This record gives sequence, C-alpha cells and structure tokens, in this order.
Amino acid sequence: MGTLWQDIRYGFRMLVRNPGFTAVAVLTLALGIGANTAIFSVVNAVLLQPLPFQDPDRIVQISTHLQKSGTTLPYSNLSDFAKIQSRNHVFEDVAAIQYQALVDIGGDEPRSVLVERVAREFFTLLGVQPMLGRGFRPEEGQPGKDRVLVLSHPYWKERYGAEPNIIGQTATFKDKVYTIIGVMPPDFRFLDYPDVWKPLSMTAEELSSKNSFGSQMIARLKSNVSFEQAQAELNLISSQLMQEYPGNAVERGFHLTPLHKRLVANVRPALWVLFGAVGFVLLIACANVANMLLARSIGRQREVAVRMALGAGRLRLIRQFLTESLLLSIMGGLCALFLTACSLDLITAFLPSTVPCLPEIQIDGWVLCFALSVSVLTAVMIGLAPFLRLSKTTVHQALREGSFNIISGPRQNSLHNVLLVSEAAMSLILLIGAGLMINSFWRLTTIDLGFDRENVLSVPVTCVESIHEQPEPYFEALKNRISQLPGVQTVGFGTLPLFGSRALVEFNMPGRD
Repeated sequence: MGTLWQDIRYGFRMLVRNPGFTAVAVLTLALGIGANTAIFSVVNAVLLQPLPFQDPDRIVQISTHLQKSGTTLPYSNLSDFAKIQSRNHVFEDVAAIQYQALVDIGGDEPRSVLVERVAREFFTLLGVQPMLGRGFRPEEGQPGKDRVLVLSHPYWKERYGAEPNIIGQTATFKDKVYTIIGVMPPDFRFLDYPDVWKPLSMTAEELSSKNSFGSQMIARLKSNVSFEQAQAELNLISSQLMQEYPGNAVERGFHLTPLHKRLVANVRPALWVLFGAVGFVLLIACANVANMLLARSIGRQREVAVRMALGAGRLRLIRQFLTESLLLSIMGGLCALFLTACSLDLITAFLPSTVPCLPEIQIDGWVLCFALSVSVLTAVMIGLAPFLRLSKTTVHQALREGSFNIISGPRQNSLHNVLLVSEAAMSLILLIGAGLMINSFWRLTTIDLGFDRENVLSVPVTCVESIHEQPEPYFEALKNRISQLPGVQTVGFGTLPLFGSRALVEFNMPGRD
C-alpha cells in the first residue's frame, strides 16, 4: 500500500510538471468519456431500466392484428376490450385508454386540456396510487357516474397553484362539471403527457361499434400465467368473436407485446446505433492519448534506464505508468460527469416527446458506475502503449538508448503506427456513417411528394368540436380571416396532417356489407 501511494504522488507530480500535456489529455478523455456517459444515461433510462410500475415485466399491450393486410395496429376496439375483459382467465386486470380533448372554462380564460379516458382498473393495473386523494371506484366506470377527475401533477401546479385542499373541489369543463378526486405524483407518466384522467364509461354506441379502433389496451398477466398461455387464450377469444360478429366486421386477431418493448420499439435501434458511434469516439480519444503517452515515454527513457539500473522491476515500472494513466482517466471522468450534467437537458430537449421515461434520464448510481468503469477501462487501454514498449526493453538497451538518444527505431515505432492507423480507420468509419446519414436526410428532403411543398404551412387546430357547437361555420370564418392575411394565397383544412398519422374509421357503403 505504501508503494501504491508513492506511485500516486509521483504520478501526480509528473502530471503537474507537464500542465500542457495534462490539460490536452484530460480534455480529450473528458470528451470521449462524457459523450459515452451522456448517451448511456439515455440508454439506461429508456432501454435498460424497467418501467416505473409495479412488476412491469407482467404488463403487456394488446394490439390489433388485421388478418387480410397482415398489419398490426397499436390500437384496439372498445367492444373487443369489453369482451376480453369479461372472457379472459389469464389477466389480473385489463384496461383501455382513449384520448379526448376538452376545454376547461373554470379559469380566467378557456384552455385546451388533454384527457385520458381510462378504465377504472388503470391505476390498479399499473400499481400506482395518486399522491393526493384516490383513484377510480368500480361504480365510476358507469355512464352518469363518471364525473370525476384525477389531475396530473403539472396541471395541478399550473392550473390550481398546487393547492393542497384540491380534493373535493369542482372543475368546470365545456361539456359538464367534474369533481376532483386525486392528484398523481410528479414522476407518473404513461404513453403521453395528459392533463387529467377521467373514467372510461362506454356508451352503447361504443360497445356496438366493431370496426372503430381509437383506443389502446393494456393488461397485467397473472403470476402463474406465461406469455405464451396468454397469447393462446387471446387467439381463442379472437376466433370466438369472429364467429359472433356480423359479416361486416374486420377480420382481426390480437397480438400480445411486453409493454416496455412496445414503448421503446421506435427508439431502440437509433439509441443503440448512437451508443455505438460514441463508443468509436471514445476509442479515438484513447488512441490519441495513448500516442501522447507513448511519445512522452520515449522522452522518459533516461529516467526509466536509471530506475531499472537501480533495481526497479518491469512490473514496478508498468504499475507506475498505469497509475499515471489512471490519474488522467479519473480526472477526465470527473470532467466528463460535469459535461454530462450540463448536456442532459439539451439532449432531453432534442428527444421526441414520445420517448418513454424522459423524466428518468439523469445521473444516477448506474451512470456513475458506468463512468467509473469506462474511466478505469480507458486507463488500462491508454496505459498499454508504454507497457507494450517497456515489455521488450532490457536494462542494457534502456541504458544505451537513454544515454545516447531518445529517438526510437522501427521496432518502437510499430506500436505508434498501429495506433495512428487504428485512429484513422475509426475516424473514417464515423465520417462514412455521418456522410450516409447526411445523404439520407438530403434525399428525404428532396423526395417528390406529389405536390408543391414550397411555402406550404401546416397548423394544428384542436378542440374545435368542444368549443363550438357547429364546427363548419367556425372553419368557414377561420378560412376567411386567414385568407385576408398578407401573403396567404390559399387555405385548406383536413382531418389528419400530411404524413403525420393514420386512423381506422368505420364507414358504411349503401348496398354493400
């Protein structure tokens, strides 16, 4: 232990004696380790950590598989939900989620509110409880008894000023008056960022509609039921429903997916590719610093020769070099954590709002362990260069080279050349990948969409039906006013934005099923 502290003190003095070398090496490592730590914090929160629910591995999503087209939609039908809820023997709870836009008129001015209509089992299924108040009771899932709300934490703070006595107060919306029964914790989020939750009381029309897929369905597996058993029972229920439904029902089945896999399906490939790219950045940084240490070790041949002549063993010298590289890596890792802390807000801002677990992206114990592990691994990698050079050096050779010259020959230059080639190769791989991405982006921006997109603007309009009893006159008046704006040539309206989303809507054709 005494010799270890001696190595640390000596290594620290050597780094302080060469501040320029130390600053460049630490900054290079900080950029490489920092990039990896920042991206790992995202990968850890989104891909590696379980969802912040009770027993999240047993929560699944039930999607709709259209048999004729072979397409699987992440949506479901409320009639199917009611049938699955009553007939299954494999789920503890089944819940449906449907989005709705309402208008809160109880404040100084009307405001648009995103509402999640959820089955009364929703909070129980996820294993979460409101921070204030309670969740939904069984009877509140019936029509006429559903005038209760659970507020999200942000909406509670923004709209009601985080009033602690909010439970039992009323909220006035355009359609009706509701009673506030609960407030959710600040870190609770599911699929989206709704303002409030209300019970899903299904009307007779919703229960009879067989081809309207506007909701999402989740379920919790029983503890003694496997994923395969649940899928088999859903297949059985699907075949039963197809026999019971009339001939104009869309032929469909049900597809079971673990909820975590479903939520991260769209971002998993991109995050792993990005994590691999910053891994190459770290390797390039290691090659840079290893070359610097290798060149520095050549200048220290006289010191090495004297120490070997005085009896210092090869392992003792190797340990000294590894100690110095470890000090560099630890300082680089500390700077990397500072860079990560400063960049997390920026990274989170650039991520789509649909990425799950965004609030959980932070520097936690796992991120600290990762930064420490990467720093130690980096120390070993950059310390290998002097180690490999010294491992082939004899005392006589060290004395002779240290006494007369400090220029290494072809044998010593081979490792230096390998590092340079490796660094150039990895840089070239990253440049080619970046070039391909830029080329793909350019091709996407220049693709022929079938219409003239120059000077075309798209503006979303929400809650029109909730605010205005007659939306047609509203759109007509809006069209006239927008047409009078300077520079506006034409105005049009559509149900869905171009390339934005898709919807499956039920319709009938006279004379045909």
